[in-house]
Formats: sequence, C-alpha cells, structure tokens
Amino acid sequence: MHTSTLHALPSCTPTRVFELRRAAQAMGVRYIPGKPRLNSTKAAPSTPFGGDAA
Repeated sequence: MHTSTLHALPSCTPTRVFELRRAAQAMGVRYIPGKPRLNSTKAAPSTPFGGDAA
C-alpha cells in the first residue's frame, strides 16, 4: 500500500505552507516541506596536452 505525499517548494510563503499542511492533515496525506538537494561535485577540467598554450 502506497502513501500519498505532498511536497512544497522552499519558495512557498509561510501562509501557503500552513494551508498545505492543514489540508494534508485533513486528507490523511503525508506532508514533506521540502526535498533536500543532492550536491554533486563536478570533476575539474583536465588539460590533455599539459596546458592551454597554442
């Protein structure tokens, strides 16, 4: 059995978050205020021939 979830963006106003939380509670939906962002590190660019000289 799957549970319904409601995600709110961090840019939502506090009053909108309050309304969403109340609506989710009334409908039995799990409320998640925001998803954590996964930070990925990018590899440094490599210079295949030892430098940028022409």
